[in-house]
Amino acid sequence: MSVGVPIRLANGVGNLPDASKWMDNYDYLTALVNGQFIKNGGLELWTAATSFTNPAHAATVADNWTVLKTGTLGATVDVSREASILDSGTYSMKINITGAGSANSIWDIHQSILNPTAFASETVVLGVKLRASTANKARCKVYDGTTAAYSTYHTGNSSFQLLTALLPVAAVPTELTATIEINPSDFTGAVYVDSVFLYVVPSQISTTARAALAYTPLAAGFLPLSGGAITGNIAMGTNKVTGLGAATANGDALRYEQLIGLYLALAGGTMSGNIAMGTNKVTGLAAASANGEAVRYEQALRVTGGTLTGNIAFSPSTAGVTGTTTNDSVAAGTVGEYIESLSSANVNSAADVTFDDLISISLTAGDWDVSAFVGWENNGATWNRYEIGISATSGNSSTGLVQGQTWSINLFGSTSSTMSVNPVIPQFRISLSGTTTYYLKRRAGFSAGTPRTTGARLCARRVR
Repeated sequence: MSVGVPIRLANGVGNLPDASKWMDNYDYLTALVNGQFIKNGGLELWTAATSFTNPAHAATVADNWTVLKTGTLGATVDVSREASILDSGTYSMKINITGAGSANSIWDIHQSILNPTAFASETVVLGVKLRASTANKARCKVYDGTTAAYSTYHTGNSSFQLLTALLPVAAVPTELTATIEINPSDFTGAVYVDSVFLYVVPSQISTTARAALAYTPLAAGFLPLSGGAITGNIAMGTNKVTGLGAATANGDALRYEQLIGLYLALAGGTMSGNIAMGTNKVTGLAAASANGEAVRYEQALRVTGGTLTGNIAFSPSTAGVTGTTTNDSVAAGTVGEYIESLSSANVNSAADVTFDDLISISLTAGDWDVSAFVGWENNGATWNRYEIGISATSGNSSTGLVQGQTWSINLFGSTSSTMSVNPVIPQFRISLSGTTTYYLKRRAGFSAGTPRTTGARLCARRVR
């Protein structure tokens, strides 16, 4: 489009001053000076997608344009970016009604103008270029929360027509919404939308000036003084942003006084309150080396377990590791692990002065305290000795047996008198580098009958 005043005035003979023409130009230029307040009025921006199949109520189609659908039976309407049938720029919006709605159906696209109170008691003109093939089905509307102003309907001549709606805005507007409204109750077909604008105009704007208003993309790429969204970075150089409002929500920029003394500088400082991390982490932490410093994950002994690289010193010295308060057992491989083997059977001795294995246990690598108990009786036999021992060697062998440590020997004069004895091997240390089986061994010396054992226990407790 070209930009120019509605009427060109000329000097010279026969060109008398014309107040009406001059005011037409004044009204028109006043509107342009105030700026255009519709975002993506040329329907050039389609960030989410370029086509939408029957988009739902409240869906965003082209950037800044939202769908409204009402009625007992909603119409079926597809929306797409159109590159062939357009009024200006590169694209328009094609609204294709493929299924008519009920008699009370309304379908529109709309956008809310930012900061509606800035338009209080002003007069605005909403304009749009529409193309339709059915009369009285498409128009535009501007609404301030109290009053709505409508354009005339498109005549249905299959060409782009400029439709405008003029609204004196209320003294206290609650919104300012620009709407392209379609009535799809009894027709199917396409409506094309392009070149949407909204200007603040003099309240007495002339018909000629109003008719000359049009969408202009000249300000595209610039941020209106009324505000908007930046799509790129601002390089401030050594300059400042001044007059900044105080931040009140996520994403707001902070004022200097909101940061200094209230926020921790990247160079470091001293906190005056707690930091609630929620489910987040502190990363990049240096290893702690002094009291009062936070420790890294690998420096801490976790409640779920870990490997100590130093000693644990209790203070006071009367403190210690709290024991269990129930009758369970620790897991295998844990300090305190308990292993035992029991026998309650009456088992006759092997041959005279011959070792055999009564019971056994398997111990994994580590340090163990091991002990044993055996019940002997002569069982009517004439005997003169009974022995028990703990060894890693099985069968008729004394290998590994050390008297006074792992071997209990009891000698006496031969007797057949009834006798029941219970020798024990007190607790002693076994230190292993791998899994080893230990046997509770026994033997007796006898000349008649056969002595027997009446019960036995071989047990071990892991101490480290």
